[in-house]
Amino acid sequence: MSHRENRLLVLVVLSLILGSPYLLMLPPGTGEDIPVVAYIENAEPEIIAVDILDSSMSPTSCVDPGSPYFVDIQARDNNTLADIASLEAVFYSPQSSFGDVDDEQHHYTFTWNTSGFHNPSGVGSLGSGCYGPNDPTLGTGTWRFEIELTKKALESTSWTLLVQIRDEANLSELPTTFEVTGFISLTIDASEITFSGSPSETVQSDQNPILLNYSTNQEGGISCYCTDFVGATDPNLVIPASNFMIDDDPDPFEDVETGRAVLTLSQSRQDICDPLEPGSGTRNAYVFITIPEPFLDQDYIGTFAFEMHS
Repeated sequence: MSHRENRLLVLVVLSLILGSPYLLMLPPGTGEDIPVVAYIENAEPEIIAVDILDSSMSPTSCVDPGSPYFVDIQARDNNTLADIASLEAVFYSPQSSFGDVDDEQHHYTFTWNTSGFHNPSGVGSLGSGCYGPNDPTLGTGTWRFEIELTKKALESTSWTLLVQIRDEANLSELPTTFEVTGFISLTIDASEITFSGSPSETVQSDQNPILLNYSTNQEGGISCYCTDFVGATDPNLVIPASNFMIDDDPDPFEDVETGRAVLTLSQSRQDICDPLEPGSGTRNAYVFITIPEPFLDQDYIGTFAFEMHS
């Protein structure tokens, strides 16, 4: 191609560009507003971690019934924490499940929503140490529950804490297993047990019935033993432990037994009632002594021990 042909080609291209109606008709700065709509999709909330803390704020997997504990729940929502509508922390024993009704032995529910922290059933208790994230514009935050399971919570190594978090469209959950430790308590309504009678008589204590009040979160029993009773004036005279008896009714020699058979005591522990189910209650104990004959009239001193065991 000659130099002339090259020049003509360039002129033709420039002519086409300069002939564009948009470049020629729109002055600089002229334009049109176009509406733009950006839709942000909902992100599913996520539970990052669940930790149970004791009163010293140390992580633990064992919970003592009747004592306060803290549950820290760390969660994330890429729509910010303001998108989270509620949290639910449900504690349940191996004999229960997530959706069961709350009861002191097997099931506890604690919740958070935008109005605060709640114990909807009143089973167990919430402490003043509850708090949530301070800045809802962040994507990650921590909720702390201060909770207490009652002393009736079943002793077991296989309790579950299931935490659920919700926004307006999604639900996420995370389970954690923990142990509820055993608890037993026994109180006796008598501070002393006294007898009075003549040689050869079988008499009951002045305090009968002795009330044994118990509370336990596991199966258990109540046992009793006693020492020999030694003369206060003449310690060479002794009433052996085998002269004492215990029964669950006021007649140790009834023709037809209405409860457990009368039990002759010894210096070894023996169960004095039927096995106890978890819970609270009272058992009656009637104590008797057969006074030896002949026997010196003096005070005799010894010890009765009532114990509760698992």
